[in-house]
Amino acid sequence: MKAYLAWDNAAYENYETIVFAENAKEAKKIAFTCEVCENADYIQVRVKRLPEADKLYKGRVEIDWWDEETRLALVKELGWACLETSSECDTCSAKEYCGNWEDIEE
Repeated sequence: MKAYLAWDNAAYENYETIVFAENAKEAKKIAFTCEVCENADYIQVRVKRLPEADKLYKGRVEIDWWDEETRLALVKELGWACLETSSECDTCSAKEYCGNWEDIEE
């Protein structure tokens, strides 16, 4: 399965997800069903191939941010982070690689 970055092009927030599909057309269909694009018009859903995330496929059509191993890879290798810090940051497995957490510590 191939990884695709997916987002709502008309949204004000910078929310993104990663979906896994055989091609961009299928990725867009999957993205439209994800929370990130749940309020999007279908024509505003965008997908972009993200080959560096192919290795994160674990049998699900959407990336699982709450999976500790996956979150570590997303933060460490792809530069992802939560949009806002919270009390959960202190126990996050990826905190040492997270730019947001480092800002708190300074």
